[in-house]
Amino acid sequence: MTTPPIDLRSDTVTKPSPAMRCAMAEAEVGDDVIDTDPTADRLQHRIAEMLGKEAAVFMPSGSMTNQIALRVHCKPGDEFLCEAGCHIYNYEQGAFAQLSGLVARTVEGEGGVLRPEQVTGLIRPANDHLVRTRLVALENTHNRGAGRVQPYEYVEQICRWARGQGLATHLDGARLFNAVAATGIAADRWSSHFDTVSVCFSKGLGAPVGSALAGPRDAIREARRHRKLFGGGMRQAGVLAAAALYALEHHRDRLVEDHAHAQLLVQAIRDTPTLRLPPSGADTNIVIFHVAETWGTAADFVTGLQQQGVAALAISPQQIRLVTHLDVSAADCQAAAQAIRQVAAFGGERLIDEVLRPALSGRALLTVAMSEPSGGSALGGLHTRARRVGDTVVVNGGKVFNSHGPHATHCVVWARFGAEPETIGAVVVRPIDPATPARDAGGGSPGGFVTSPVRWESRGAIPTID
Repeated sequence: MTTPPIDLRSDTVTKPSPAMRCAMAEAEVGDDVIDTDPTADRLQHRIAEMLGKEAAVFMPSGSMTNQIALRVHCKPGDEFLCEAGCHIYNYEQGAFAQLSGLVARTVEGEGGVLRPEQVTGLIRPANDHLVRTRLVALENTHNRGAGRVQPYEYVEQICRWARGQGLATHLDGARLFNAVAATGIAADRWSSHFDTVSVCFSKGLGAPVGSALAGPRDAIREARRHRKLFGGGMRQAGVLAAAALYALEHHRDRLVEDHAHAQLLVQAIRDTPTLRLPPSGADTNIVIFHVAETWGTAADFVTGLQQQGVAALAISPQQIRLVTHLDVSAADCQAAAQAIRQVAAFGGERLIDEVLRPALSGRALLTVAMSEPSGGSALGGLHTRARRVGDTVVVNGGKVFNSHGPHATHCVVWARFGAEPETIGAVVVRPIDPATPARDAGGGSPGGFVTSPVRWESRGAIPTID
């Protein structure tokens, strides 16, 4: 039997556990559209209590809870403020415009985080030519911000400013319980600053379906009406609500395990020169990293991981997202970390086969330009080689020698075929010690980390690649 892949595409890929399935099978149900479903009703009271709100309503998805919240707070032609990378703006098909006639004013945060001073002064003045600013929406944790937890003091200050300006506030808390696990700040404290809060049961909590919108009783009554309009009314919803209740009771405390597992992936990425994390790293269970263009594309890297039994998601031409969850163990994440290292190492072989060989094929003066083998380099074995005495190559980067032994660092490699250098390939790696001055370490190789171009002349008979 084939071992299933370690699926790190999202925390929405989890499957109900046997105990959760049992709770679903035994759920007491009714018709939640005609009147009430008793299990859904228990869930709504429970989540409202946890978030410190008067009432809540169960819906099929977080996109629906977010869009209905916007609709409750705003009228057609109104504007809301949000961070430019947020889920509401990027991943819900602009439903605020399509369904409710609203306008979004986006503000570019840092890793998904808005600072209080960024929103002040953004309210439109009362003028018949302008839209009306009505709402501020924040996301915590921030998906595109690599699971970033919003600084609590920023949330508090932004929401206080909004109230003072007469604006409503909404929290997209799809992964709010990850923020709770990461900070120890209770869900009702986070929620206390917002008029409405959306939470998702089918992400880190591991339920198969469902989200809830919580807030004042009159707002939730209106939200229930909009749920029907949007096609979100569910009849025997207790079967799904039972899974969400089970998740709330059994899966919240274990979210810290997902965060710890994410750090195993983070370390592998930090150890790999051709990969780069965002400055914020990974606060919770989402890891986003950049693949150097000199290695290849994110899609290429995802394919390599798939061949190693790891499923990942390319979210841009050079970015990959990994998400830990209750269906992947520490051992799974250690295996995934090793796969990351192995796939990244393949980049050196790819450079030789797909970049250097084709670029140099048939050239009259030079066969290949690359450092000599050293320090476990993925490109060890390729040497500087000129066809005739006096031909040179220019290496921007070079090779590192120090008192601890040789360590290869490759940056941009150039081949000189005429008056001007021509780029033929690159492997980007973290400098070992940029401050170390270049020196001759013997054999014609520059020592230290070379930050300016260095000429290497051919010396003696060296293996070539034809």
